[in-house]
Amino acid sequence: PRVDKCAPHLWAHPWLPVLGARLERLWAPIRFKLSACLDRWEPRDRSALEVVKPWQAVFDPANWEPLIDKVLARLERALAEMPVRPDGQDVEPIRDLSAWVGVAPAAGLARVLEAALFPKWHKALRDWLRAPACEFAEVLQWYQGWKALIPEALREQPAVQRHLANGLEVMKHAMS
Repeated sequence: PRVDKCAPHLWAHPWLPVLGARLERLWAPIRFKLSACLDRWEPRDRSALEVVKPWQAVFDPANWEPLIDKVLARLERALAEMPVRPDGQDVEPIRDLSAWVGVAPAAGLARVLEAALFPKWHKALRDWLRAPACEFAEVLQWYQGWKALIPEALREQPAVQRHLANGLEVMKHAMS
């Protein structure tokens, strides 16, 4: 899949109605090839999404879940490398993660945010609120910007809701 001009789903999927279950023995080798490509994949490269997504409706859980676990691990690594700060924030890693909504499970994407984003997000928020020249209106705008950046499907996840609610509580406490 890294060098082929034709994505594997373009030649395999047309045969699904004809060969049906007989194609299933190809799923593991195809998954291994896709997985090997994901080892070197950087989430800013959206082509992986286009190569992986067509297999969502075809692979059984035994082949789909390990592939998505690899995607989630790469997304987590990219978010872990992203600094969180009030000024000049690069939000592309969040957009890269957001592109996988509907393909990767929302709970898995929320776990990535919980592990790789929210600890740094909370620290940046607390540090800013402790700064002597802190403008609460700017902090609120920053919070609202982050909240809007996270897709609704992920904001609905309990872990994400907890972190956003905790952020509001920290802001409320600092302002009182």
